[in-house]
Amino acid sequence: MKRVIAFVILFSLVCSSLCLTNVEAKTVKRYKIKTKYFKYLGYTFKNKKDINKCFPKSKLISKKTKYYPFKYKYKSGKFTCVYDCDFDDESDKSTYEYSLDYFKCPIKKIVNIKKKTKYSKFIRKLAGKRFTDYNVDKKKHELIMVYKTFKYYEEESKSYEKYYVRWQIKLDRKNRVKPSSVVSFTDSEENIVN
Repeated sequence: MKRVIAFVILFSLVCSSLCLTNVEAKTVKRYKIKTKYFKYLGYTFKNKKDINKCFPKSKLISKKTKYYPFKYKYKSGKFTCVYDCDFDDESDKSTYEYSLDYFKCPIKKIVNIKKKTKYSKFIRKLAGKRFTDYNVDKKKHELIMVYKTFKYYEEESKSYEKYYVRWQIKLDRKNRVKPSSVVSFTDSEENIVN
């Protein structure tokens, strides 16, 4: 009889630990990321119509043309995109094209974050164990990390180059990521944070 009682107790402990493991697994559920915008980093747009295909209803909100490279800032809904302007022909200023320098938006537009979370938990839910590099400035309330890649077609060499996406996230005063936290995305040739 004592053996039966010991077996029942042991069995219930094993079952409860399995249940706790399932609960823990649910709390560390990974975020989903909309990576479709990353491929536009460094992409060359021939005109404003091309920009509108990727970022619909883009409106020019400012431009800096005093010093080269010229910077054009467009707003498309929650996205703010900054482009470098380059001229195909220096003598003809109408032959310009745009390359996306960076874009920024609330983090909830890219990641399905629903509530405030500590930056360390955010990283774990975002990248899991395969995360490459990050840096937190607790005084400036900023998280900088390099995560995800995209392929960029190099026309001169007729080949694809692999680039990394650099994230710069503005944290709140308690160094948490909120759904409304603004994140800026740029391309990087290296997968380390300087």
